[in-house]
Amino acid sequence: MGTSSKLSHPGALILVPLFCVPFILYGMGILTAPLFIGVLILTLFLLLLLIRFEAGFLIIIVMRSSLDFHRNFSGSASASMDSGFNLAALISISLIVLGVFYVLFRKVDIFQYEETAPFLLFLGITAVSVFHSLDLKISLSDWMRLVSVFSVYLLARILFVTPDKVKAALMAVLLSSLIPIAVACIQLVTHKGLELDGTQARIVGTFLHPNAFASYLLILLVFGISQWFEKKKMVPSLFLKILVSLIALIFIFTFSRGAWLAFVISVLFLGVFRYRKLLVLLPLALVLVTFAVPSVRDRIGNIFNPGVYARSRSAWDWRQDTWKEILPLVYQKPVLGHGLATVEAEFGVLTHNDYLRLLAETGILGFLAYLMLILCLFGTTLRDFRRTKSELVRGLQLGLMAMIVGFSFREFADNTLRNTVVMVYFWLVVALIRNMSRLALLQPDSDLKSVVTENRTRDDNKTLP
Repeated sequence: MGTSSKLSHPGALILVPLFCVPFILYGMGILTAPLFIGVLILTLFLLLLLIRFEAGFLIIIVMRSSLDFHRNFSGSASASMDSGFNLAALISISLIVLGVFYVLFRKVDIFQYEETAPFLLFLGITAVSVFHSLDLKISLSDWMRLVSVFSVYLLARILFVTPDKVKAALMAVLLSSLIPIAVACIQLVTHKGLELDGTQARIVGTFLHPNAFASYLLILLVFGISQWFEKKKMVPSLFLKILVSLIALIFIFTFSRGAWLAFVISVLFLGVFRYRKLLVLLPLALVLVTFAVPSVRDRIGNIFNPGVYARSRSAWDWRQDTWKEILPLVYQKPVLGHGLATVEAEFGVLTHNDYLRLLAETGILGFLAYLMLILCLFGTTLRDFRRTKSELVRGLQLGLMAMIVGFSFREFADNTLRNTVVMVYFWLVVALIRNMSRLALLQPDSDLKSVVTENRTRDDNKTLP
């Protein structure tokens, strides 16, 4: 019976020839020894996806936060950027291919998921913009980033449909921070690998920019804090508290003012709606950090100080000037915009405002589609929060709402949508919490916390339909 089950696996017939490919190429002299090792590792990973797709997907989730490492930390700057870009692009394309084939193979009705329709509408409008953009290659690359994020959302909705599986995926999200945090700690101690911005050296971790790193940490922080104050948690309490404390420390030294503000807004949201202690602890923490770390005061004060930047404009003035330059694009083509990546191609800078960027590049239609997606995301989470009886799931839902609110403010002064790695983790968390919400609605009288710790064999009767 076991043999029959293994042979029925769709990838079983190509396991042996696929494993032989790197050895054949190496024997023919096509691959050098380093390339052979790399191709062999990639082949073994593909085999893992064929044999245990969920495990392979979780490995991608754990490693994705560290894949941009070579862009900043290898010997040759140009070579490292090329390899970093290719690796990140390869992962994005792989996620799209995996998503398409898995949906087709399982014959999944993707429209059963709440965010599918608005997300596809947004992708459709942005796809149209690609064909009238100034740079088709960059524009298509931008669109592929968005598609890969949607693919992650779909795969997570399909794969992690029991409390145990959701817990494993959430642990993978948290574990993805270990390498970035370790690298950030080394940067903090050695003062190497930092990015100089004005008078401040900012931690970047394994990311390309401190702002992207801060946005990633913001997801983990908001999720971690919402879990910290819950009696029933999805992850071990001691591990959670140690990790959140480390993340909070590193988060400070990214010196990302927009992320700081988004964090304050998110925590205030949590405090007002559920965890009253945060309304007392947050002001105390802000005062403590401001006085204990003088560079934080300097960073805040430098918002309007042009003297610390080589461009002779303050950070706020520079953003305002950039927005004024971009604004005429909105008036020129207000309906469909100029195409994705037009701002970068035309001005050589990023918008530092996702909403203005969408208006300029995808027009009012793209902007409204994105706004509809975010409103649907928040509205569905709020609806589930009101309907759910499980305190465990209510805590997760509130954390997600706080995250959405924080990121919605963050996008006024940052390029969050272009940070694929950040969006991957954000939408992964959305999918996981959505699945837990559905489980709670299907089992209104059960305590999902106890289900999480039960034997996996009993979990088979508690999957999503």
